[in-house]
Amino acid sequence: MQQAQDWLTNRLAYLQGLKHPTKQQELLLLLGTTPPDNSEDEKTLRALIKAEKAVIAADKARADVTRRLTAAAKVADKQRTHELIQSGLLMAAAGLVDKQTGKPKIGRAELVGALASLAKLPAQHERRSSWRQEGQQILNHYEQKKKTSVSSSRASEST
Repeated sequence: MQQAQDWLTNRLAYLQGLKHPTKQQELLLLLGTTPPDNSEDEKTLRALIKAEKAVIAADKARADVTRRLTAAAKVADKQRTHELIQSGLLMAAAGLVDKQTGKPKIGRAELVGALASLAKLPAQHERRSSWRQEGQQILNHYEQKKKTSVSSSRASEST
């Protein structure tokens, strides 16, 4: 009983600080600050308390959903950013982008035109097949370099 009274006291203090309480909250303030005169007022006060607790629970649930959706959006944005960076690294591996500055080594229009031509070729085109093989060799070389640099940095850390 004391816990319920403490909750009501704390909630009334909170509601008094609101600039624009709802009608329901105004009535809770009115009935909660004065002892109920009759059983009807007591029933109304209990109903208002129950409704206020439901509003609080709904607000918490809404905040939880918003937090979860925001977190999911951040994960998706992070993944998209990672993929864009990986695409940039592919351009650098192909020698089309300066690795130090990140700027294209050839004109942007020329680069976009070449990529647009690539996009227009069917997946089974002979040219794309040879490009795929050459690209795999370049990627294998970069993977090998990466493994070598990781193992050499670990070896230097252990000494």
